[in-house]
Amino acid sequence: TVYAFYKGQPVDGFQGAQPQSEIKAFVDRVVQASGGDASGGLDDAVAAAEEMLEQGAAVDAAQTFAAILGEEPTHAGAYGGLVRAHIAMDDLDQAEAILNGAPVEI
Repeated sequence: TVYAFYKGQPVDGFQGAQPQSEIKAFVDRVVQASGGDASGGLDDAVAAAEEMLEQGAAVDAAQTFAAILGEEPTHAGAYGGLVRAHIAMDDLDQAEAILNGAPVEI
């Protein structure tokens, strides 16, 4: 049995073995219930990288998107941004390789 507490009060729980997707959903619910960001700040990092890309800093944006994917390999926003960054750098072969290597989940 697993219970999550916030400020001394139970906010969620489950019993028995759970698949990984259910555990992730549980953690996300607990983080949100406590007022946190379930993305672990990755969504903020994606927004910052998008801003870099808009300002013409495609190399910096690509590095940021790649770092995000290192933390969350199925982050669709980071994949899209990484592809757009390589297109902005006229590296179409790499953009295509990234698209072809994207996980099926996204």
